Amino acid sequence: MMKYIAPLLTIILLISCSKKSIDDDMTVYSFDGEYNLCQNWYAPKNVFDKNEKNNYWLEYEGACNVPITIENNAFNWNYDGSLIDCFIVSRQDEYGIFPKQLGLCDHPDAIVFELKHEVDELWFIKIDNYSNYSNFKIVLNKISPRPFKKELMAIDDYINPNYDFSKIENIDWLDLNLTELKRLDEKSSILSIAHNIRITDGSDITEDYATAFDWGCYLGAAGAAIFGTPLAEAVGAAKACTTTGDVAEDLIIDSELLKNDGTITKNNYCAQYFSTTKNNFNLNWAAYVCIPFEHPTDQSYEEYLPKSLNNAWFLVAEK
Repeated sequence: MMKYIAPLLTIILLISCSKKSIDDDMTVYSFDGEYNLCQNWYAPKNVFDKNEKNNYWLEYEGACNVPITIENNAFNWNYDGSLIDCFIVSRQDEYGIFPKQLGLCDHPDAIVFELKHEVDELWFIKIDNYSNYSNFKIVLNKISPRPFKKELMAIDDYINPNYDFSKIENIDWLDLNLTELKRLDEKSSILSIAHNIRITDGSDITEDYATAFDWGCYLGAAGAAIFGTPLAEAVGAAKACTTTGDVAEDLIIDSELLKNDGTITKNNYCAQYFSTTKNNFNLNWAAYVCIPFEHPTDQSYEEYLPKSLNNAWFLVAEK
């Protein structure tokens, strides 16, 4: 009897080791299937109110009870006249605050989501600062008589391609210091990307707003004159308006709200994610989900790295 125990234990060990879980580097969840989609704007962050739609001022098309299909961890639906695209993006491992999977959508009220999955539900919970709806969420209920089972998807290993950040849309507007980009892990999947430091007393920033304000004064006066206000009165109103704008501009500069003397660096802690196609990462593009933070310019950023996913944003880079 004893001679069979060692081989039996070896077989059991091999079987147990061959089973993958979400904790394995090469495994992520596939959420492919049929669902019914609803959105919440006002219910508490961790609560889904299926009756919230009854309280909307207007019943928007695609706000709730929308049948959708998730395929390759992606889906879309028509909401209020626009096609909304969503991707469940993945990485090989968790890294600090960054989970293995997140949701990205081009929704007018949210763009980056933390995922929460239960027996037969998948939640997209907003973690960006994109709109005033801090509790916004998308909830998908599995359409099936049986409980939803999260399928494990084995991912092939990969060599991380080089992505050209200089070709990213609106990269100049983001004002990132790409020459000082830092790669924080072996696969170059975790980055520190700081913004350029612009020394200013704030006058260059307020000048654009002041010019726009002045034009508003002139257009308002012109409109008043067209609709019957005496010309001298309209001109006087425009002058008073622009004077008020000049005073406001000086007050903002004097308050130093927009001042930057270079002592503080605005930085971003970013993790690389991919979309998935049939048990593989799509390496044609990578999404970098970033958490903004600040640190003294003369000190290392490492002690100031974010501790949560709040105010997340993302950029997409292609090969």
